[in-house]
Amino acid sequence: MFAYCISCAGINSYVIAFTALAGGTSWPDLVASKIAAERQITADSAIANITCSNSVNIYVGIGIPWLIDTLYNFIAYNEPLRIQNAEGLGFSLLVFFCTSVGCIGVLVFRRLTLGAELGGPKLWAWVTCVYFMLLWLIFVVLSSLRVSGII
Repeated sequence: MFAYCISCAGINSYVIAFTALAGGTSWPDLVASKIAAERQITADSAIANITCSNSVNIYVGIGIPWLIDTLYNFIAYNEPLRIQNAEGLGFSLLVFFCTSVGCIGVLVFRRLTLGAELGGPKLWAWVTCVYFMLLWLIFVVLSSLRVSGII
């Protein structure tokens, strides 16, 4: 019902879906990664949790509903097996891949220069945090613009 009310405001349903998916699944992952980073000597488990959980959340969170929809339409209405309403999916996956490369690049850079992926001098910790938030914002904005037909 909430998504229906938001869609009445003219926001594309795809934008609502991936924003809700990102917000709904990221907070528990953030807490799990923070706990893992605090309890381990290295940040390996926290980094692995972030990388894997975000990928799984996106691919499974979008893929399973489309699979169910496609199979339902095939069985109930004898429609061909194809993904419906997948505008912008390929573009969003490309942007996700590029931002992931940007994240991994920063982690490698931090390892080589600071000796650690997380923590370190407060200034660099904040710079990295802001950079990661900007990458997420770039993903959301570019994907939203694509499905809205602006780019």
